[in-house]
Amino acid sequence: MDNRVPAQAFPAWETLQEELTERGLTSKDLATILGRSVEVAEQILTGRRPIGITTARKLEAAWGVSADFWLNLQQRYQWFLAEKGKQK
Repeated sequence: MDNRVPAQAFPAWETLQEELTERGLTSKDLATILGRSVEVAEQILTGRRPIGITTARKLEAAWGVSADFWLNLQQRYQWFLAEKGKQK
């Protein structure tokens, strides 16, 4: 029997919120960076929309934080949720 528990993973949107705060930026600023509406930016910032390849690349271009970083955060969190769901 497998009793392993997946390690805690943090949502990419939470890290993105922290990054915006550190840079003194708002969801409107994020929308401008992404070339998307404020509504879409807010969906990303609340986890209702995942950080995809295009978003990750735009964040990389704007801030120099690699697209891989954002995509890995997103993927690891989704994996964590899937594994956590299996444990119930």
